[in-house]
Amino acid sequence: MAGVRWAAVPKFVVSRTLTDASWEGTTVLPDAAEVAPLKDRFEDIHIIGSGAPGRSLLEADVANRLNLAVCPLTFGSGKRLFPDGTGLPAAFRFVQPPQAFPRGAVLLAYERAGTPITGITIGEQ
Repeated sequence: MAGVRWAAVPKFVVSRTLTDASWEGTTVLPDAAEVAPLKDRFEDIHIIGSGAPGRSLLEADVANRLNLAVCPLTFGSGKRLFPDGTGLPAAFRFVQPPQAFPRGAVLLAYERAGTPITGITIGEQ
């Protein structure tokens, strides 16, 4: 049943090299800035399985909300979500209580909150 729903959902791939997606219902976009018009058409845009597209959307200044799923796993190495920053400073505010799942994963939701304020400690903002 989930596969049927997934197949019906419009999918977009941002790629500099791919020109045609073989997966039905998938549109290829040449760069992250092309996501901006999609925000007017769809209530939510989800990125599944990779941090790279999220970084690209932040760099293109088209992300206004972050829903982060934090899973309690460590592997000792791997990629950081923001290895070199995002290129565009932005502050985010917590917008709903965290949702916890039985195996320890937590869903956190943040929305844009203007420019960052530096020099504060945790709990002041």
